[in-house]
Amino acid sequence: MILGLTGKNGCGKGEAVEFLKQIGFKAYSLSDILREELEKQDAFVTASLQEGTPNVLMEALAAGLPVICHAVGGMSFAIDSSCGFKVPLRDRQTSILEIADAISRLVMSPGLLNRLSEGALRRAEALSWDELAREIANAYDAIPLANVPGASG
Repeated sequence: MILGLTGKNGCGKGEAVEFLKQIGFKAYSLSDILREELEKQDAFVTASLQEGTPNVLMEALAAGLPVICHAVGGMSFAIDSSCGFKVPLRDRQTSILEIADAISRLVMSPGLLNRLSEGALRRAEALSWDELAREIANAYDAIPLANVPGASG
């Protein structure tokens, strides 16, 4: 039997892996394997036609990988020109050609690859839960209490 474990660090995954090893299983953390594989890559390409903002996209950015994706769903928001290429969704042949062109640009220009890699790290931080929570808190703090019914101040 093969078991794949996934989940955030601290959710008990580590304890489950240790228990499974003690009773004779070979247990692997899928997120650890993903991180190890991402560290070997120079860029990340997803040709998905319909996505929100997949976790693997955020993992790729956090690993400093420029992303090439279709300009659809949450990917269209997450990826900008500082960290990758968004390919407009038109037809199959155009998508293939534009993805291939983006890959070629990265291969032919190490400077571009480096710039987008640095941008990917910055974008991952900007989209982190900590940063999003900070932005929400700042937005609430900016609301004058005088405009809130029942609030004094």
